[in-house]
Amino acid sequence: MSGLRMSMEVVDPEILSLLARLEQHDTGTYAHSMRVAEYCDWFAGHLNMRRTDRARFVYSALLHDIGKLRIPSEMLNKNSRLTDEEWHEIRNHPLYGMEFVRELADRNIVLPDVITMHHENTDGTGYPFNSRTLELPAQVRIIRVIDSFDAMTSNRNYQLVKTVDEALDELIRCEGTLYDPEIVRLFCAQIQNGTHSSSQ
Repeated sequence: MSGLRMSMEVVDPEILSLLARLEQHDTGTYAHSMRVAEYCDWFAGHLNMRRTDRARFVYSALLHDIGKLRIPSEMLNKNSRLTDEEWHEIRNHPLYGMEFVRELADRNIVLPDVITMHHENTDGTGYPFNSRTLELPAQVRIIRVIDSFDAMTSNRNYQLVKTVDEALDELIRCEGTLYDPEIVRLFCAQIQNGTHSSSQ
């Protein structure tokens, strides 16, 4: 956690407890969540996001995949093709996430939309809602880009690792469908400027 330039100094004990459970359950998901939160904190700084908004965003990013606590680690790390039933279960992890963060959301510490909508796409596809009538908040559109970028550039059982340039090209290729074009433009520009010094 020391690598995160958090907008608030004190992390709620409930967040730390959930992160500890996630690390024990699946180290890959935990490491991914930490990197995504670091990227979100860094990018929010470039966007001059207000301090309290930035803190809520980063805390939400830390817990965006917390619903995977409901999914067996064997399924999360399966090397072979997922069955339809397994894929359906994994696609429900954003909804499962709300079971774990409801109390934090009630206290206005995390943003529920970031937990439940981080796999929704700009064109109305995505999961779990897959609805063209959804209004995606800015923080959701940001984490959609960052979550994908980290997934593409990190070791995963089910895909080859892309270089940074390859990942940026993929973001650009899918802007307007999966990703918000303005967020993609700003994120790619900052990555290419070399302003992010991740410890990943």
